[in-house]
Amino acid sequence: MPSENPEEPFDISQAAARLTHLFDGQWLETQARSSRFIERSSSRLTGQVFLMLNVLGLSAGPDDSLQDQCGWLWTHFKVEIKKQSLDERYNTHGVAFLKGCLQQVLGKWMSGRKPLEAGGSFRRIVLRDSTSWQLPASLSEFHPSKDSSKTGASIKLDYSVGYLTGHVEQFVLAAGRQADSGPNTQHELDLTENDLIPRDLGYWNIGRLIDYDQAGVYFLPRLKSDAPLSRQGPDGGRQRVEVEDLLPVGGQLLCHHLGLGKECLAVRVCLERVPDQVREQREQKLRKLAKSQARNLSERRVMSCGCNMYATNASSEQLPASLMRVCTGCVGK
Repeated sequence: MPSENPEEPFDISQAAARLTHLFDGQWLETQARSSRFIERSSSRLTGQVFLMLNVLGLSAGPDDSLQDQCGWLWTHFKVEIKKQSLDERYNTHGVAFLKGCLQQVLGKWMSGRKPLEAGGSFRRIVLRDSTSWQLPASLSEFHPSKDSSKTGASIKLDYSVGYLTGHVEQFVLAAGRQADSGPNTQHELDLTENDLIPRDLGYWNIGRLIDYDQAGVYFLPRLKSDAPLSRQGPDGGRQRVEVEDLLPVGGQLLCHHLGLGKECLAVRVCLERVPDQVREQREQKLRKLAKSQARNLSERRVMSCGCNMYATNASSEQLPASLMRVCTGCVGK
């Protein structure tokens, strides 16, 4: 990784040592061949060197041309290659190789985390999240972004990881304009009974939650501020419940047994207030995003910045309220 101090030279040997610690050399070459990045034993550009170039070389010089990259390869690895030949290596096989490397890192990172106490109640805890980043404008035709994007091009990485095992369950690349609910629908995981699936707000879909519940799958999404909630009234009918009326006075976590949606899906709704500093940071980020997308914010949406809100169909014995923040914190932004 680049030095935090721009005046300090980039220490490639130290960064290379970190990468070597993460990746076994034999694994890299096997991955390079299985992805068909390397098909000839005489290839001058090995999988390990290609990884070093894209992680270390382009971190130190993100605007380097192909010619600059060729010079970097020669300086650090004595690999002589023409820019036309290097250009040809940036293909679907090169993408597959680097994608496999990223999956490997993600899996190692997750497997090194301490399993949750709730792990004993569930077969799997499958975390799902996404991240996106901008691309040059020249790629807008292939990876279109939202209208508010500066370049008009961006790419989204949607991934699922088993929290208890570190196993990468799913890894999807999509255009930046694709909503989280898009990959979620197109690439539905093979979820089975007694799986727990924490989700961030981007994956909110009441219909999907109903499907999970009917299949014996447990869910734990962050609750939308405008989610339709209700409880049974004195006359036996359903009464609408507003989220703001459920908030605790202090920082304690309060849970309510309510119905979600017109189907009145039985859920446990848990809410807690957050410190003022956290609320202010969230609100500032929300207003900035709304401004970039030229849309208005409702008072309820701003109010939601001041609390954590969760919904689950798991019992308090299976998933204590104290662990909800931990689970959703793994995927929350």
